[in-house]
Parts: sequence; C-alpha cells; structure tokens
Amino acid sequence: RQRIIVRTVDMTMVVSSVSASMDEVAELAQEIGGWMVSRDQHRLHHGLISIRVPVGQLDYVIRELRNLAVEVKSEISNSKDVTDEFVDITARLSNQIATQAALLKLLERADTVEEALSVHKELTDVQEQVELFEGRLKFLEQTSAFSLVNVTMNLQPIEMIVNAGVNQTIGVGQVARFRAFFSPPEGLEEFTFTWDFGDGSAIVTGNRTAPTEREDMRV
Repeated sequence: RQRIIVRTVDMTMVVSSVSASMDEVAELAQEIGGWMVSRDQHRLHHGLISIRVPVGQLDYVIRELRNLAVEVKSEISNSKDVTDEFVDITARLSNQIATQAALLKLLERADTVEEALSVHKELTDVQEQVELFEGRLKFLEQTSAFSLVNVTMNLQPIEMIVNAGVNQTIGVGQVARFRAFFSPPEGLEEFTFTWDFGDGSAIVTGNRTAPTEREDMRV
C-alpha cells in the first residue's frame, strides 16, 4: 500500500515589503490549485501567512518562496506518516457501517415502542461514530494531498538618514552634549537606534517610538 504522508513546511524570511509579499504568496497558492488558510499582518514590518498547496507542487512553491525573499532565515520541513492511522480508522469505519446496517434491520423488526426507541438510540450513537470516522479520513486525505506551508515575514531593515548637527571639538574631560534627529519611514511603528561613540566604549542599542533621542558623552 502507498504510504500516506503529511508534509508541513515552516519558513521565516526577510522581504522588501511584507504586504506585497503576502499578496504574492496568496496568488501563488491559488495559481497552482491551492488556497490561503490564514493571514495575519497587524504591523508593517511583520506578518504570517499560511497556505495549502498540492503536494506535487510543494518543491516548486518552496523555490518560488526562496526567490521572493531577500533572505531566508530558516526553513523547516516535517513529514508525518499517517498510513497506520488511516488504515485503522478505515477498518473501524467498516465495522460501524456494518453495525449500522444490522441496527436498521432490527429497527424494522421492532415489535414495541420500547424496542424501537432502544435500537434507535444505539443507531444514533453508531451514526455519530460513522460521521466522526468519515470526517477524520477526509481530513487525512486532504492534508496529505495538500501540504501546509507557514511563512513568517519580517521587513528588510531600512537605514534611516540621521542629522546629528555640526561637528564639535571637545577637550579631554569636557562633557559633550549633542542631539540627533531622524524620521522613520512612513508607517513604520518601531525602530532600533544604535550609538557608537568610536572611543572603544560599548555600543548602546535601544528601541524607541519617538524619532528624537539625546545622549551625553564624556571624552
């Protein structure tokens, strides 16, 4: 018997535009007969999109995603063999269907209302099991035929233009005060700044939501 394999791929990559790249991923899935499962982008610089694609097209999709990225940070592929589960559920489903047929015959031959109600209750329980097994088999068939691809996207770092004012000449032991101004790209909610004083001291890095920062330095 051919093995039933469920494949899942998780990718994390850097892109030049999160919104545009997510649109391209959704279009790619649709073009090859797949579909978008979910999409989450609540910030300009970060997003997550999940798609299902025909298993025969999975390698092609992975190549296209690599081409779409500025940089692929990680790529994890998992395969799960569900053949045994599929065979087991198929056998149990067959038994339940046989039981269902036997109960239907008993229901037809019931002589009293009490007998009919008792058989009907058992029949209802069996029908619920049949629907449960059929749903699970359908799920396994679909997930093995269409692989899940989860793509996490991060915006490519953007270098901001900084105006630190005119150059200053400072004597040893004096305090130097300076202020740097910069404007984040439109729509960018968060950014990271780094102060490198060039004197061998530790580089200072932080996160801000305001575009202006002031630091004091003793040289």
